[in-house]
Amino acid sequence: MKECQLKRKTWYDRDAVERKFVEGNLVMVLATSKQNKLEVNWIGPGKELGVIEIGQSDYTSPLVLVESPNKDPRPCVDYRRLNEITRAEFFPLPNMEEIVEKVSADPYVTVMDLSKGYFQIPLTPRAQRYAAFVTPFGTYIPKKMMFGLVCAPYYFCKLMAQVLEGLEPFALPYIDDIAIFPKGGKIT
Repeated sequence: MKECQLKRKTWYDRDAVERKFVEGNLVMVLATSKQNKLEVNWIGPGKELGVIEIGQSDYTSPLVLVESPNKDPRPCVDYRRLNEITRAEFFPLPNMEEIVEKVSADPYVTVMDLSKGYFQIPLTPRAQRYAAFVTPFGTYIPKKMMFGLVCAPYYFCKLMAQVLEGLEPFALPYIDDIAIFPKGGKIT
């Protein structure tokens, strides 16, 4: 029995490395959970793209990264508490059935997905303060619109309607997708 305990202790101690830290040393903490790995993979590029920056705010919400099959992780901030006190601004969202009906008459249809569409819309300094989010790695201030804000889809649809105004006969937006089809089915 003692021999088994000794072997077990030896096995445990075999890979042990003693570390001594001095005040002022930079210590890197390894993120082991899947959530933390996703956060590390998103926060770095997010800062490089200018979407977020390190900051402080009295208002923070937790960041949750949603992993989709065959896609990059999507940052979703849990803005439920902020959305409860936000005065909602509404704009009619496009009806998918109407879009399909208009597009189905044409033999050629191209659908474009706007890459990181919400991240193209800057937030005001006041909105940045309210939309701050916290992760295990610190507090971040979003510089661009984030998923999860109650007014985000309405504002984005309103912006897309303004950008494509007058092009309805051959270009229809649906949130961050644009269906383009030739007028009357003829390509010139």
